[in-house]
Amino acid sequence: MEGTLLPTLEELAMKQQQRQQAEQLAEKLRALGINPEEL
Repeated sequence: MEGTLLPTLEELAMKQQQRQQAEQLAEKLRALGINPEEL
């Protein structure tokens, strides 16, 4: 990053992907009867 405060499209895509992975993980935990908020 060359001194810009704006996130690049690549960074936004990575954050979006991480969020989706976190949501999928939370769904798997719920399926196992685990509340992700309690971890």
